[in-house]
Amino acid sequence: MAMVTLDARRPGVDVPARFRGDGRLRLNLSHRFGLPMELSDWGVHATLTFGGVPHGCKLPWNSIYQVTSHVTSEQFVFPADVPDDLLPEEEAAGEGPPRGRSRPRLTLVAEREDAPEPGTGGDEPPPPPTGGRGHLRRIK
Repeated sequence: MAMVTLDARRPGVDVPARFRGDGRLRLNLSHRFGLPMELSDWGVHATLTFGGVPHGCKLPWNSIYQVTSHVTSEQFVFPADVPDDLLPEEEAAGEGPPRGRSRPRLTLVAEREDAPEPGTGGDEPPPPPTGGRGHLRRIK
């Protein structure tokens, strides 16, 4: 389970009317709720209940600026998406230090149909590893 903090004022956000003006809306998301939830390149589509009443929520990624794990209590902040009115004045003006972790910008890349067959003069695969320690590691 994770709690997302989002700016419900952003375009594309669909939450119950009473929350649409909230720049600090916090919602709990989990597949364990047994309600429909889909994550895509656009964002999150999830049916959530508010006072026992289900609502089909739409949360574009750029509206979500903080994610907190209920399991580990880890928090991830995406500074580029934090609403300006929630930043201290010096940070809103670009004078302060960067906050939190920056959001990785990922894009789904489909294989091109016109890509050359392997071994026919196209891009060659990278050389095999030369042994030793790999370059990826888990950081807590």
